[in-house]
Amino acid sequence: MMDPKINDPCPCLSGKKYKNCCMLKDHPRSFTHKLIIRKSEELIPRLMAYAEEKWGYDMFEEAWEEFSGAQLEESPEDSPYEDMFIRWFLFLWVPQMFLEQETRYPSPYTLVSTFLEENRDSLDSLSLRYLYSAMGDPPSFWQVEAVKKGRGAILRDLLIGRELFVEDETASNHLNKWDILLANLIELDGIYGFNMLAPFSLPASVREDILEEFSEVFQGLRQSEATQQLFDLDLDLIWFYFDLMEDLLTADPPEMRNMDGEKIIITKSLYGFNPQDRQAIISTLASEPEFSDGPHEEGDKLLFVWIKKGEPSSTLEFVVKGTIEVRSQYLETECNSSERDKELRTKLFHLLSDKLTLQKTSSEKLDPFQATASPSRSQADRIDILKLEDLPEDVQSDITHRMEALYLSWADKPVPALGNLTPREAVKEESGREMVISLINDWENTQSRMEDPQFLFDFNKLRKELGLPLE
Repeated sequence: MMDPKINDPCPCLSGKKYKNCCMLKDHPRSFTHKLIIRKSEELIPRLMAYAEEKWGYDMFEEAWEEFSGAQLEESPEDSPYEDMFIRWFLFLWVPQMFLEQETRYPSPYTLVSTFLEENRDSLDSLSLRYLYSAMGDPPSFWQVEAVKKGRGAILRDLLIGRELFVEDETASNHLNKWDILLANLIELDGIYGFNMLAPFSLPASVREDILEEFSEVFQGLRQSEATQQLFDLDLDLIWFYFDLMEDLLTADPPEMRNMDGEKIIITKSLYGFNPQDRQAIISTLASEPEFSDGPHEEGDKLLFVWIKKGEPSSTLEFVVKGTIEVRSQYLETECNSSERDKELRTKLFHLLSDKLTLQKTSSEKLDPFQATASPSRSQADRIDILKLEDLPEDVQSDITHRMEALYLSWADKPVPALGNLTPREAVKEESGREMVISLINDWENTQSRMEDPQFLFDFNKLRKELGLPLE
């Protein structure tokens, strides 16, 4: 039987594509990638020494000015783009004085080309193969289609359609499915590794921006012509990457709101009580329908979950609005908005006004980019976000079930990006099907880039619901 191709259904009958299932299990780890790393560590310093001797530091500064496009203020030594720049400078940059003579790529006027011309006879065969490969591959935008942590990733060239597996243990530990990279590659004995690699991956949401900017240039080109075009566009790709990064870094953080439309502000209130009243407080709370999911024992505390019936327009039958912890002589509530905290306080005082005394309320606005960071205060006063894993198992299961139903309900909701068609309607046409696939991939990528997600949805369930290929 012929070996399955990268996008074929996996022979194990999982329903997934081969690249997302058993491909990496079927291909043993290669020693060639270690050779690529060793050669890089050996040759890059040697090439830099040659560049200083051949061209001098003025040429290095000229190259940096061209590379940065006036968008980077730091010198190369102070920039996170230093390694990316060095490899572009060595393998791709053509000094201004040679541009009029430039007719083809790989260029005979790059630093590596002149180095090879002068040192070819003294280089071993592996060094020669490394250098010719690195200078012969143009930069492009690549999307991660599958990733194996500690091993590598399957990448697809967004501009000319190449698809291949790149071994890189270090990079793979920082990549997520559907991330987008700017890179060029090295190939030795059929094994690919990164040469020039931009230091920050981009979210899947920029894919359409990249295609809108560049895809028209490649329409109708043969593979060899498209490759030449990528070489021509090297700086355009790099500068566009800088623009995307600037947009991402300067964008206003999203304003996070709960399902009642209130700003998310994690709010805790502490109430004291006489230890003799503890059992009466527990009994009163347990008799209330909104606190009936409890008490649950958790160490030295009892936990009640505050649940209210969802709005008619919501897909959720119930909404978790907060928690109540009853300890030996105090009670602590936690809600994700100040409005919910006040609502719960009113309810508690109505039920237990003669038994509770409010001692303090503390709150912290949730920063979506630093949601897991610890405030600089004592552990006792630290505000923690209510975590799904901290809830009782039956509550976790119920919330998980309802969250999955919420995600799956997207299939039948009108989506503006689809011309207000529902995804189920849109997938009936090829163009709509491609757009739905892209939206789901963006959504999945956003989840994978979250630092500490409360809930992880299996997007293959949504793909299966819509009759799309599993990933």
